Amino acid sequence: YAEKILNLSDETDEALRQITSLKRGKLKIGSSMTIGAYYLPQLFEIFKLQYPNIVIQMDTGNSHEAIERVLSFKNDIGFIGIDYADKRLVKVPFIIERLVLITPPDHELTHKRIISFKDLNGQKMIMREKGSGTMEIIERELKKHRVSVETVMELGSNEAIKQAVEAGLGVSIISSNVVKLEDKQGRIKILRFSNNRDIIRSFYIIYHKDKYLSGLLKTFLRVASEFSNRLPKTF
Repeated sequence: YAEKILNLSDETDEALRQITSLKRGKLKIGSSMTIGAYYLPQLFEIFKLQYPNIVIQMDTGNSHEAIERVLSFKNDIGFIGIDYADKRLVKVPFIIERLVLITPPDHELTHKRIISFKDLNGQKMIMREKGSGTMEIIERELKKHRVSVETVMELGSNEAIKQAVEAGLGVSIISSNVVKLEDKQGRIKILRFSNNRDIIRSFYIIYHKDKYLSGLLKTFLRVASEFSNRLPKTF
């Protein structure tokens, strides 16, 4: 309750400073790793072209960390990669993407153009860390298809996972947009699941239901919505 009162006080001060203009202000944003590294820089560039004097302060972690910082009013909004339900949160759909299997170029599965989940039985799997939206989705899908893998590593970033796969330490499931360059260069092989078995994930924008939506926040949410609508569909 004390956090809520302090938050309201800070927001009142901010609203008075802004009045009706967007000539200055600060946005505090939390984001999961994938969306923070591969989508938000483009969104921020578009927003800053229109509102160059707005300061954007962003921290990245996993989805649960982004949620916690919104619930505690430490951040104005968050971007997450899990469908998280909490009555205190407003959740807005943002981006939909496909997850794919990635392997070293000479892996035994690369002769298959399209794979099934059963092909993953017994494979050495490199996973994201606990609390990651990607890991939660993968674990759910493996359980649903009754597939057993050997988790050999849990890593905290997509870049670390790509390097481990390239080094031949295992396979992983990751966003298709994250590995386009490595696939093009022949360093990693992308394998698609069969059409009716694709793993589709959604990203969401979240904010606290008691959060005061200033003109600045409303404008950012509008720009974010326009940005997501212009993105090419990857599924």
